[in-house]
Amino acid sequence: DELLFQAWGGQGIGKFITAFAGRNFDAVFNPNSGEFELIPVYGGFVSWNNSWIQGLNSYFTGGLVYVDNKDFETDDAFHGSQYLSGNIFWEATAGTRFGAEYTWGRRENKSGDDGIANRVSFIIYYDF
Repeated sequence: DELLFQAWGGQGIGKFITAFAGRNFDAVFNPNSGEFELIPVYGGFVSWNNSWIQGLNSYFTGGLVYVDNKDFETDDAFHGSQYLSGNIFWEATAGTRFGAEYTWGRRENKSGDDGIANRVSFIIYYDF
């Protein structure tokens, strides 16, 4: 078994967080002061890897990210999200692996509106 985890937080660090990639969560323009303000963000994840038997293993992961919204941001501004996933991989032969994963995610806006998404994925690896 293997346990992985990470926690982080700070102001103006959105560009270093994969979940925020390309979303510009480093700073926001304050129309009242006419200046940019750094955005505080925080979050983390925990992931557990279990080897069931030789050649069969799984990861179970949960994570979250949050933005400390400013009063002047619009109600549809991103506020936070949660993420859960579980997968299983089977190494059928040397260099050939089959995998399946279920993912659940939730997004919440500043207004409290939220949405949920579910996904099932399959993959085949072949190394040659």
